[in-house]
Amino acid sequence: MQPVDLSADFARLSDWERLISFPVAERRWPTRGGQDAPRESARVTLERLLLPAVTQPPCYILFSGGRDSSSLLGVATLVARRAGADDPVPVTVVHPDAPRTDESQWQSTVLSHLGLAHRIVLESRGDQSLLSPDAQAALGRHGLVWPEALQVHGFVLGQLPTGTVVMGEGGDDTLGNRRVSPLWRVLRARRLRRADAGPVVGALAPRAAHRGWARRRVERAGLLAWLRPPHRDRALRDLAAGTSEPLRWDRAVAGSLLRRPARILRQNLETTIAEYGHRPVNPFLDQEFALALAATGGPVGLGDRTTMMRRLFGDLLPPAVLGRQDKAAFGDTRWGSVERDFARSWSGAGLGDEVDPEVLRAAWLSDFPPPGAAFLLHAAWLASVDGATA
Repeated sequence: MQPVDLSADFARLSDWERLISFPVAERRWPTRGGQDAPRESARVTLERLLLPAVTQPPCYILFSGGRDSSSLLGVATLVARRAGADDPVPVTVVHPDAPRTDESQWQSTVLSHLGLAHRIVLESRGDQSLLSPDAQAALGRHGLVWPEALQVHGFVLGQLPTGTVVMGEGGDDTLGNRRVSPLWRVLRARRLRRADAGPVVGALAPRAAHRGWARRRVERAGLLAWLRPPHRDRALRDLAAGTSEPLRWDRAVAGSLLRRPARILRQNLETTIAEYGHRPVNPFLDQEFALALAATGGPVGLGDRTTMMRRLFGDLLPPAVLGRQDKAAFGDTRWGSVERDFARSWSGAGLGDEVDPEVLRAAWLSDFPPPGAAFLLHAAWLASVDGATA
């Protein structure tokens, strides 16, 4: 399927955000979700959001085997069968040359448990790398788009007949652990264990302290090592400010999707899906789901990630699936010979004086390029193409 030109519909980063490879979150956290508290549970809301998707077949669930995509597949299957509609179609990409991405055992467990026989499996051998032919074509159409992984989705979306595409993006925003999580553990146990004392003190610390800790974590990880001072100092402050959240669980959940990074992610994800003629459905990025989840959990919340997953989806999936702690690693599918050849041949031009090109090149050529490096790879590649054709 050939994409249509929807480049004007992408949300763009500012010049400063492009330099730091991330949207700068508002320092002020939203006070409310912007609507009255819903009267239905988070699970009922999720089922309602998925009903139009499964009743307008084909309904594709992009299914890796992880907890988020497995949960959406389980709910979509339940809703489809209840409505007398066709089962949703799981769509999985396998990467034979990247063994750390293999989740075939988890996928088989979920599909067998749900009784789903029909699926689509697409084999990628470098087709989803950052500078694959599909990615270069998307960069030519779109220009810079955050997050950079959206530029490689054409490999999948272009092979599917027109339908509804459901993705599990945003699960970390709505279902992830929160600042208040250590307090929840203490309240559930009804006692303060020595191991919980530090996390509880940390949870109760003022938000300024959380910003300071976040800055030190980013700095220690070397995520912005290629920025020259004082630009790196400003970037550390901006990124750290965006990590501080309210102590109340419901306020943090209800406000998470209203902030700039989540808004840009949702808009650009939906534009990418629509570009190929599909109807996008992203329930975990839907504000209605966030509000319902916030109302369900209240001030202290529903527990840690595993407890919450089991409470919401325990009737649909095996406990081992909902409780798994590991995740597949897809870095090897993004960085291959094409990307590393470009890194070696890059002139160092096109990103501005704020960037130390040799530090960035070293990050690109490292065994595990850090977050942010991929977006700047796209920026540098576009600059080199523009320079060659000027």
